[in-house]
Amino acid sequence: MRAGFKFLTLVALVGFFPAVRAELVWPQKRLLLEPPAGASDAVGRFEFVNNGREPVRILEVRSGCGCTVTASEKEVIQPGEKGSIRAVFHIGSRQGPQSVAVTVSTSEPEIRNYDLTVEVMIKEFVTVTPRLVFWRVGDDPTTKTLHVTLAPDFRFLGAESASTDFAVKIDSRESGKIQLSVTPRDSWAKRNVTIKIRVAKDQLEPVEIVAAVRVL
Repeated sequence: MRAGFKFLTLVALVGFFPAVRAELVWPQKRLLLEPPAGASDAVGRFEFVNNGREPVRILEVRSGCGCTVTASEKEVIQPGEKGSIRAVFHIGSRQGPQSVAVTVSTSEPEIRNYDLTVEVMIKEFVTVTPRLVFWRVGDDPTTKTLHVTLAPDFRFLGAESASTDFAVKIDSRESGKIQLSVTPRDSWAKRNVTIKIRVAKDQLEPVEIVAAVRVL
């Protein structure tokens, strides 16, 4: 009977004195961004709330990649107050899925780290097929073709070889579809060169896509 009485007393005391520990609660720790094709940045926010009974101080917000800038909109979060971490992912010439780790350090009053993830699905605004054309040593230096397809509102600025060992020429250019011909100077020795294809949209900075050409 005495053991049971002590247990009930302990439960009653825990219920009477609520926890005073501060704590941030995150509805989502994974932020998925899907910017439109050709966007220069992808922007989103991690929302949170201080679910404790003490203020929380944001000490630092760190990104695992220089391509992402993060910052808290408030330094001190009062009990019951909401806040957010703003994340800006600079797309540049990146394509396809991207993932960046974000760490938020707080004082609650003890130091605590929260691990978050920014995921960005970058839509293709230009496709190049094939991305690799090649010749073998001793082959005839015949011309091969690259097909470039642009997303709507994009324009083709030009293409050039990184080396005079390969010549690039525009064969056709119509309705967002460009055909390029690539011809090696010779195939006497192994070579590995890139073809730089530049495209742009509106007033955004031009973006460079590369295809590989090789003599194997």
